[in-house]
Parts: sequence; C-alpha cells; structure tokens
Amino acid sequence: MLYILFMAAGCQDFNMLKSEKEGDDPGECSDGADNDSDTLFDCEDDDCENSPDCSDTGIFEPAAEPSGEPSGEPSGEPSGEPSSEPASEPSGEPSGEPGDEPDNFAPSAPTIRITPERPRDGDELRCVIDVESVDPEGDTVSYSYEWLQNGQSTSLSIDRVAAGATQEYDGWTCRVTPNDGLQDGDTAEASTTVVPDCLTHINEGWNNGLNNWFNWTGDYGISNGAIQLFRTSSEWSSAVYDLQRLETGAFDLSATFRLLPGTNPNPALDDSGVVALCVVDSGGSYVDIPGVGPQGNGYCIQLGDSTMNNSKQGVFFLKNDILSSASSRIQVSQEFVPNKNTDYGLRLTRDLNGNFDFYLNGNLVGSKNDTAITTYDRLVIVGGQDTHANNGGSIDNVYFEGCP
Repeated sequence: MLYILFMAAGCQDFNMLKSEKEGDDPGECSDGADNDSDTLFDCEDDDCENSPDCSDTGIFEPAAEPSGEPSGEPSGEPSGEPSSEPASEPSGEPSGEPGDEPDNFAPSAPTIRITPERPRDGDELRCVIDVESVDPEGDTVSYSYEWLQNGQSTSLSIDRVAAGATQEYDGWTCRVTPNDGLQDGDTAEASTTVVPDCLTHINEGWNNGLNNWFNWTGDYGISNGAIQLFRTSSEWSSAVYDLQRLETGAFDLSATFRLLPGTNPNPALDDSGVVALCVVDSGGSYVDIPGVGPQGNGYCIQLGDSTMNNSKQGVFFLKNDILSSASSRIQVSQEFVPNKNTDYGLRLTRDLNGNFDFYLNGNLVGSKNDTAITTYDRLVIVGGQDTHANNGGSIDNVYFEGCP
C-alpha cells in the first residue's frame, strides 16, 4: 500500500523528487551532459536560465507574445527585421544635404560706359564701371568682359580694346557680367561708334586761283591772295564750296576779313560794305543772298559798316542771315565802326552740344547755345554794298574743320 502511494506522488511531480539540478556546479550548463537526468542538456534546461554560460544564446530572451511552442523552438520571425515604427522623431536640424543650404542670390548688374564718349579712329576703348554690382550676401563680386564688333563676338575678354583695333564707323559693344563665386548676375551693356577723325576741309586763301569755289555771282577778283567781292547792280558777289563729307558735330570756322573803300564818289554811299562767311546745310532756304537766292540754313560770321535798312556796324555771329538788320538773327555781336583796309580775324567754333564761341582777333566776343541746325555740307562767301553796286570787302585765309 505504501508503495502504491509513493509511485502516485512521483507521477504527480517528478521535479519535487529531483535532488540535483543542472548548473548546480560550475560548468554544468556547458559540459554537454544531462547532469540532473531530466533529458534536457545544458542551456536547454530551465535550471540553467541564470547561468553565465547561457547569457549569449538568446534561448531565455522573452518573446513579445507567448508562442505556445516549447521555449527551445525558434519563434519563426526573423530577429533582424526592422520595426514598423520609426526609431526616433525628426530633429528639425539641417541634415547637411545640399538642398538644405540657404538660397544664394545673384549680384546686381553694374552700371557701365565706354570711354572716350566719341572715339575716333585709333583711339583705345575702355569699358568703365561707374556703379559696382552689389551682392545680397556681401560676397566679393568679380566681373567678366565681352566685346562685340559690329554685332559679332570677338575674342576680347578684358576691359579694353587696343587702339590699333578701332576703325572709322565701327560699332563696339561692351558686356560686363558680375559673379559672386556661385552665380552670375544680370549682364550690363554699353555701345559706341567710332567716328571719323576731324577733317580740315579748307585752309587756304586764293593764291592759287579760285580752287574749288563755284557758282560765282556778282563781280570778284583776286588781290594779294584775297578774294575781293563786288556787288553789281543786280546781285551780290558770292560763291560756294562743297565740303568733302556731311558734318554733323563740332566745327571750327575762321577767316580774315577786310572792308574796302567804295568806288562811289559820294561818301554817303560808301559806308555800307558787308563781307561774310557762312557754313550751311544746302537743303534749307534761310540764308538768302540778295539777287542770288537761298543758299541753305546755317550760321554766318560777318564784318560790316552798313547803317542802311537798320543794319548795325561791327562784327556779328548770325543765324540764317548775312545782314545784321534783323536783331532776331544776331546771336553774338560787338558793335563798332570798322576801319577800311584793316584786317579783322573772325572765328566761330561749335562743340558737340551746340555751344558756340565767337572770337574777334583771338579774343572771345561771346557765346551762344543753339541746336537748331546740326548738319553742314557747304561754305558760302558773300560780299557787297548793302544798297547799291560797290565794293564790299575781301576774304582771305579761309579755314574750316569738321569733327563728327
């Protein structure tokens, strides 16, 4: 009876009767033996759960959910799969990728010009930056240069064109592009045209005859290299000289003038001598010579001692007239009674902006700005008496230079 009870208790809990456990002695959880005879070896035995020999095997790591399988079987899920949840929230700091860098803004376009303002054949051209480019980030700005000649690209990449490369009527364009080290800014552009050199059209008297003067009217003759102008009963003495090119800019006009004694024995009729030199645009009609007709629109320098028809005595810079009788035509004057057989040097200059200077014997008489007439193709000389046939005067040393 006692034997039966003992066997029943053994069947209920075998572990209660075990007197030895796996891992009681050092090394038993890694010796490959079933030391407690429960058919489980080493780390497979629950008795080795806390043994250092079993800490790296992963056998006793708890599963996320009870698997219902023996604890020694694999769970069937790969242990290295990533979790479906992010490991951490974004930090909000730049990652260091190029897309995270701040935007770069291009520098502004510079303001440029080409010098000289009106270059001539053989002048060096320079591309000048008047207002520098500004970079929003304060970066240092550099510039690249490009030159176009008559609209075509050249190999020039510096800020100038050598003097030997410029020719009359060539059009030059300078382009300047700023760069801040990362990005180009807008390109600035300036253009100019190489104008012809100043040209001296005439610098002579009449020692060699009438030369290229033509369309003579009235009466005239040469004495000591000067042309003497005599009015006939029907027309004043005059002649024209065509310029070698159309002038559209500055000019320098001068000559030596002299009044001659008249041939009329009546002194009252011998005080109306006039002699003038004009530069005109022959397409106009305001410079109208009595008995001859219109010669064009332009400017005249005149010496006269006439008091007839409200004329004034002295030297005059006139617009669209050879006579000083109309005050509205007088631009600059110096009134006095000229002497007969006395030379008076008159000079008229004009700059590119229409500023005129009038000189008598090298001294400035006065200045005037006028831009009404800007093209010139002809010189005209005129002389005679204001009211009747008689000597007017003489002209010598005619000089005219045009500068486009």
